[in-house]
Amino acid sequence: MNFHTILSRCFFVSGLFISLSVWAQVKNIQVSIDLKNVLDDKVSVTVNVDKIKTETINYMIPKIVPGTYAIYDFGKYIDTFRAHDKKGNLLPVTKSDDNTWKIEKAKSLVKITYLVNDTYDIEGTHDIFSPGGTNILAGQNFVLNLFGFVGYFEGLSETPYDLTITHPTELYGSTALEDSDNSPETDLFKLDRYFTVTDNPIQYASPDTLSFNLNDIKVELSVYSKNKIHSAEELRAPMEKMMRAQKKFLGDINSTKIYSIILYLSESNETDAQGYGALEHHNATMVVLPEETETDRLVQDMVDVVSHEFFHTLTPLSVHSGEIQFFDFNHPKMSQHLWMYEGVTEYFANLFQVREGLINQDDFYNRMMDKLYNSLNFNDSISFTEMSKNILIEPYKENYQNVYEKGAIIGMSIDIIIREKTEGKEGILDLLKKLSAKYGTNKPFKDDALFGEIVALGYPEVGDFLNNYVAGVKTIPYAEIFDKVGVTFANIEKEGGFFIDGNVPYITVNQADQSLFFVSYATENSGLKAWGIEAGDVIKTINGTVYNIANVYDLVEVSRSWKAGDDITLEVVREGKEITLNSKIVIPTIEVTVLKDEDLPAGDFRVKIKKAWLGQE
Repeated sequence: MNFHTILSRCFFVSGLFISLSVWAQVKNIQVSIDLKNVLDDKVSVTVNVDKIKTETINYMIPKIVPGTYAIYDFGKYIDTFRAHDKKGNLLPVTKSDDNTWKIEKAKSLVKITYLVNDTYDIEGTHDIFSPGGTNILAGQNFVLNLFGFVGYFEGLSETPYDLTITHPTELYGSTALEDSDNSPETDLFKLDRYFTVTDNPIQYASPDTLSFNLNDIKVELSVYSKNKIHSAEELRAPMEKMMRAQKKFLGDINSTKIYSIILYLSESNETDAQGYGALEHHNATMVVLPEETETDRLVQDMVDVVSHEFFHTLTPLSVHSGEIQFFDFNHPKMSQHLWMYEGVTEYFANLFQVREGLINQDDFYNRMMDKLYNSLNFNDSISFTEMSKNILIEPYKENYQNVYEKGAIIGMSIDIIIREKTEGKEGILDLLKKLSAKYGTNKPFKDDALFGEIVALGYPEVGDFLNNYVAGVKTIPYAEIFDKVGVTFANIEKEGGFFIDGNVPYITVNQADQSLFFVSYATENSGLKAWGIEAGDVIKTINGTVYNIANVYDLVEVSRSWKAGDDITLEVVREGKEITLNSKIVIPTIEVTVLKDEDLPAGDFRVKIKKAWLGQE
């Protein structure tokens, strides 16, 4: 042992001693959030703590939170931070960075106070994903992603929390947490550590809540629709049907007894949430979608979004590495296995629907083909594991969306490989179940050992695939993979969209005035060409309705109802002049590559594998 090693170990022991000395004294941290007395659109937070034995201590608000894979810096939304002793005197505080407050004379500390701004009403000023954001609408709605309101003392993130929330009597708090206070305006949540605080979103609003049971899981659905356009009841039947199918697909694996689905429906304006989607948690999912969505589309969006998030109860919530288990909210070390956490989860969200009869085989093929096609928009020469480890920085960050595209294809490929090697008896779900049985919610695997663990469980071919096409940069042999189940590629003509086809837009926005104009290749769209549009034409009105970025979603939606031969009138600005175009609707067509079954004899081995893969036995 050299001198450097001795010093390193001494410093480690010293640091451990300091952490343990703080831990030994502080039995719990008491946090109060006041939702009754909102001041200037800000919420007051009080944190009580005593018996700190160090001269200084840092209070930290998360820089990043699990499931987001992006830097959010929630400390930027904290105002008027104060530290107090038992006599009410202020203690010296220095803000070290956006998310850290260094408190001097910490042995005298008894409480800290601060105000919290929300993120929904300033959506245009930041990149926080709305399902991970916060809302403060006094007397009407509060979206409490608690990592935006509550922080932790450095070295004390494993300390229990008592969280008290005071709220207007008429507002109900939807959450998977158990309330220990029977008061109609006070909720008390006793939590074992800081991670549990951050892992449980709460929405306070006028009650629009229902629940149903999935065997031993209680599911609660809560909906906030400011203008009462939608309700929880209209979602009950399709959500229950979908989640029963998920439970059947998963079988006996179960990591939660209660699951809370919180839906916030946003108005279409810049002072409300505009990032649509969901953020997963162990026992809940927080969803944000546009309020003006038609009911049928909202139902399908909820099925697609929530099915993905619920499957996160398997991975990463039940199968994960130490980077997830001991997540560092301010100095994150990212796992290399986004291919599994997001990719396989997204694959399951589609696979279960065809296996349980919610969609047909062609729908499933089209979804997988769309993902393969979409993946071509990203850099295929980047190692997926390398991208995952470095997802917070460029050039990896700009490829993040590919975890839902190529990541799902990776999951599908592994599933087919396992089906072939086990003569249809097992698939990737069986692999995840074995990993869950070995590890589980509270036992992480070592990040760089996962591939070896998979091989040890009896899947050497999967290990080869992962090393070549996930850790390595070889291109996945898609045709070879699909041939294992008797599926091939074919080109066909199909109906296209007027303003967007998949991920291909025919219009874009002028950031200066928020107007919409046709892109250079829009004239290649047969439907637009029939109108006589030219590249660069700025949309003023269509059939008398004014359109810009604020209601572009409405434009896309209404175009789906157009019928061939209907009259259409466009007012556009072309080279500074207003022009009126009168035409008939011509439904655009595009040539696309699709997946289709090969013509195989009944006795072909691949027929058996395909049936096992899609649940057609």
